[in-house]
Amino acid sequence: MRTIRTLFLAASLSASLLSCQKRMNTEVVSGSAVLTLGGASLQTRVTDVLSADESRIERWAYWVFNRSGHAVKCGMETGTSSKVSLPTGFYTVVVLANYPTSGIRTIPIRVDVTIDALLDRTSDLSDNARNCFVMKGDASVIIEEGKTVPIEVQLTRLVSKIGVKKISVAYSKSALATKTTILKGVYLTNLYRSSRYGSDYTYSELEATRTKWYNLMGWHRWESDPADGAIDALAGDCELNVHLSASSPYTRSHYFYCYPNASRKENDSHGLETWTIRSTRLVIETEVDEKTYYYQIQIPPMRRNTPYVAEEVVIRELGSQDPEDIVPGSLEVIFNTNVQGWQGDYSIEEES
Repeated sequence: MRTIRTLFLAASLSASLLSCQKRMNTEVVSGSAVLTLGGASLQTRVTDVLSADESRIERWAYWVFNRSGHAVKCGMETGTSSKVSLPTGFYTVVVLANYPTSGIRTIPIRVDVTIDALLDRTSDLSDNARNCFVMKGDASVIIEEGKTVPIEVQLTRLVSKIGVKKISVAYSKSALATKTTILKGVYLTNLYRSSRYGSDYTYSELEATRTKWYNLMGWHRWESDPADGAIDALAGDCELNVHLSASSPYTRSHYFYCYPNASRKENDSHGLETWTIRSTRLVIETEVDEKTYYYQIQIPPMRRNTPYVAEEVVIRELGSQDPEDIVPGSLEVIFNTNVQGWQGDYSIEEES
């Protein structure tokens, strides 16, 4: 009798365990998502930079966040896509590309992070290169039982793009027309070094601390501000030495890259004595009769992944003696802002 009872209890326990396992299997159902990258890529050739360079992805990582904003999965990729299995439900996917892998700004690819904490992390302008721009994108996805959902994450570069396509000389005074004008360089000044991954800084969030900026009030104006070769490579061409004349304009396009500066024209400053928050400028440096003259194009409040392009600048008078000063009427600018940003496909470099 005891043996029969023991067998009955064992059978009951086994049935109970099977029932529990069956309930667990029905309660935790899953599907998957296939992540691919889409987004921005400029379609035209630029100085020393091909569109393939501007859109190149050296590495990318993803985080999958649940409704409460906590990561449930993450991973690092170098290929063109990644398949992720998840329980059914609603998720937000965040992708970062070309992020730093060493130093204090290294991005930890771990699940012990919230979406707010990840997007609040910052990048320095020096984290970028002309063939490796830091990018960010996000997308939402609903995972259904047994289904594979394709999801394209649209990435955008954190940098803005500033350029000039043509520089002409048309002096209003005939005496100047006979003189030799040498184009010495084209470069950016007053660059804000930092950008959040999640969103651009507003004007009220900009900090006046000098170390937060680069090329303050000129190209390496202050010896106390250390030079950074990585930023210099993004921000200027300083040894052009090209002769300009009315019949021989300079038609080589130059493009530079910086993090958005939200400074507004009404808050701008051109004071020469001390540093204050001010707008980013595209500076054209020339030489006439062995004297240096500067012309500046003030860049409006910028947005990431957006180009600000001067189609043509025409030199009308001698410029200022300081890159922060302005001579009214010395420069005519035909300015075009493409607020659509850079659009296109990515060039993925896969590891062999």
